[in-house]
Amino acid sequence: MDGRSSAAHLATKGLWLLVFACFVFAASVLGCLWLCFRLLGQQEIDDAIAAEGDAAIAAARRIRIPTLNYSALEIKSPATAAAADCCPICLAPFREELVKKMPVCCHYFHPGCIDLWLDSHTSCPVCREELRLASAEP
Repeated sequence: MDGRSSAAHLATKGLWLLVFACFVFAASVLGCLWLCFRLLGQQEIDDAIAAEGDAAIAAARRIRIPTLNYSALEIKSPATAAAADCCPICLAPFREELVKKMPVCCHYFHPGCIDLWLDSHTSCPVCREELRLASAEP
């Protein structure tokens, strides 16, 4: 009986070793899958954040910014008059030309300067006031 008992004991140990090896293999596979899905999920989150930022910039481009003739501007206060003498982006003085007035904060810019700014930003370059989508063109 010792031979049988020893063989059965060896078979039981072998079976437990096989179960343990399968468990380690399954845990490794599941761990790799979890890591892959986590990294892919983080990439999707990063892509969604980037897309949201791109959408905000695209929306800012669609906002209608009023264009006015600089010579027809009515400057009401000395502080506004000093601020409206030149474009805050390129620092060139305004002449008899068209300028764009930000709808929220009322800062003035050369059309080319503010259009270039709005290609990568959604706010006023002077005061950082966010453009509101309510003023978007239909």
